[in-house]
Amino acid sequence: MRPVANQTDIPPTTEAILAATAERPLHLRNRADLIFAAVSSESIWTDRTWLFDNPTPGAKKSTSTIVWDLNLPDGRNLFDPHHTDLLDWMRRLVWSAYAAPGDGAGVLKPGSLGNINSGMRYWTAWLVDRHIACPAEIHETVVTDYIADLKGSTEDDADTRALTEAVAYSRLMPFALLWRQRFALARAGIDPMPAPPFGRAGVFKIAKEIAAVVKGSYRPLPDEVSVPVLNAAMAMLSTPAQDVIALAETCAAAYASRPAENVGPDRQRTLAARRQSAAARNWQFGDVDGKPWHGPLNPQSWDRAVISTIETNLGLYLTSCQTDWPGRTGSPDLRRTLPTVTQWGREVVDLQQIGVDLGLRSGKEQLLKLHPKLRSLISAAAKEHGLPAVPKIRVMHRVRQLVQDIRSAAQIVIQATTGMRISEICGMKAGIDPQTGLPKSVTVRDSLSGLAEVFVIFTGLSKTEETQRNVEWTLGYRPKGSPYLPP
Repeated sequence: MRPVANQTDIPPTTEAILAATAERPLHLRNRADLIFAAVSSESIWTDRTWLFDNPTPGAKKSTSTIVWDLNLPDGRNLFDPHHTDLLDWMRRLVWSAYAAPGDGAGVLKPGSLGNINSGMRYWTAWLVDRHIACPAEIHETVVTDYIADLKGSTEDDADTRALTEAVAYSRLMPFALLWRQRFALARAGIDPMPAPPFGRAGVFKIAKEIAAVVKGSYRPLPDEVSVPVLNAAMAMLSTPAQDVIALAETCAAAYASRPAENVGPDRQRTLAARRQSAAARNWQFGDVDGKPWHGPLNPQSWDRAVISTIETNLGLYLTSCQTDWPGRTGSPDLRRTLPTVTQWGREVVDLQQIGVDLGLRSGKEQLLKLHPKLRSLISAAAKEHGLPAVPKIRVMHRVRQLVQDIRSAAQIVIQATTGMRISEICGMKAGIDPQTGLPKSVTVRDSLSGLAEVFVIFTGLSKTEETQRNVEWTLGYRPKGSPYLPP
């Protein structure tokens, strides 16, 4: 059992533990002293999972987590007594990489633990399958066999044929880490590897040879794609953004209003959800270019002529999925098929693609999910094709999607116009400054000439930095005294 700490105690973070144990690192201590030794505010040495404290804003827990609870090829778990020594030296290897990086390597950040985890899982299983239990047994032939197996997996195994350079690197890195930490492990009484794992070659070079997708194959989006995407994102941040923010606030207010009395909490939540859904159905979207930019969330409020037209075209479309394309005869290969997509691990009808095939304007494709009559037509066709039920969407699901669309549009515009990383976007302060009407992270200062005003945003930079530091990014520019607000 874990020791019960005083409730006034503040659990130390991973960085604080590393600093406090610098003179007597955990990887050099006896096993008995490590049973309850903390490695973070949430994990101790003997936990099945280590979760390091990651100070990077917005970082997922998976980026600072390593799982020791592994089922291995010999039918045992890494926590089986048979693998006690193996688990022990692997833990010491990982901790030493943070506490005492060898060969002049830089200090690792807690957010790198997830990358180590992804490679260690595969590597550990491979070693156990070859009956290798300690670093001293990892000689040149072992490494050569490991590389050959990685190369072979890209050719023979369909599941791993698309082995990327990043995945290949993560699976090779444990060898490099083991050699880099050889002196730290030797101080802990663990005999090191006999020789460098890759000779004079580096990990990156071997990863490139193994990878199915070489580094640099992902190129920037061409202007023909990026410009329409950025224009669409900018357009979403005008009337649509104002609409969606007001819609979300209205739904939240409806959920919190008029709490029912003399009923249980479950009934109260049900009634609140109904009020919320009713508020969404009654919402009227604003006009863009003389017409609502999005149709009503209540299917019954749509123009009956529009519904009738979509129903007619949908009927013809679904019929074409069972017979030859209109105007064509002959080979069954010319038949249209009902489009599908994988969601949550199962194959379902792709309503988005059907909307595109029908030529529906943005927003109208939601009728295929919301309108009961249109849904029933698609469900019947799906049943004939042996597909599961058509994905169902409730009105509040659509509200959530719209909020996420506005968030994504804002992210696209910020990253495209400033060059900020997603971690820096997560590091921005939330809220609006009541004095300026601008976000709290944004300030306006005079240009060097004094003739213009420059919009600057402050946020935290954590990438490539040992500790987060505040930096500023230029957002926009306007003549001094102008009311113009840059995009």
